[in-house]
Amino acid sequence: MEKNNTYIKVQFNLLNNQVTSLKRLLVSKHTTTRFVECHGDSKLIWQNINNMLVKNCRVKTLDDIVVNMDGILVSNQQEVANIFCNYFSNIVATLTDNCQTNPGNNHHLNTPETASIFLSPVNEEEIIIAINRLKSKKSPGHDLIHPKVIKECQKLVSKPLVDIINVMLTNAISLVSEIINALDQNKQARDIFVDLRKAFDLVNHEILLSKLERYSIRDTALNLLKSY
Repeated sequence: MEKNNTYIKVQFNLLNNQVTSLKRLLVSKHTTTRFVECHGDSKLIWQNINNMLVKNCRVKTLDDIVVNMDGILVSNQQEVANIFCNYFSNIVATLTDNCQTNPGNNHHLNTPETASIFLSPVNEEEIIIAINRLKSKKSPGHDLIHPKVIKECQKLVSKPLVDIINVMLTNAISLVSEIINALDQNKQARDIFVDLRKAFDLVNHEILLSKLERYSIRDTALNLLKSY
């Protein structure tokens, strides 16, 4: 009886392995076919990728999240949130301590460019061309203004945009200075800030500006980047 059980177990494992291999093969062929049918359309490709990720992902609730903090398991939602907040608030400072901070250490760079990049003033025609290149099916940006609306109003907004851009390119205005001047004159200063800081936290600005200057970005163009 025991020998029969061993034989059955071996046969079962063999069949199970064959079924698993066949399943993987079919899944691979199905996935390949789906991507081939996209015909290089990036939108369809990403839709397929997202669909596969959603199917293979087990959705967890906050109650399922447990953090190991110095050997202590933490499951309280508020405490877990604070742990993540503290980690991501301090990780940049920890990493930047090991980053290069000497802007003068440029021995690995090529010889500096002798020519400089100059920013020419824009005109309404260029602005209108840029607006018409916007894709109407795209979602609004940070300003929540839909591309269709911008296209319909292009004749109204092109002139103000020309003035704003040319002032920036010509004078490389400092935002901070403008706000201070406005407040000193008892005027209202309004602005919209977009938090892109996390994307550049590990970039040393002095080193970045030094490299840009070596690659022919100087004078007004460089001052504009410094102001930003």
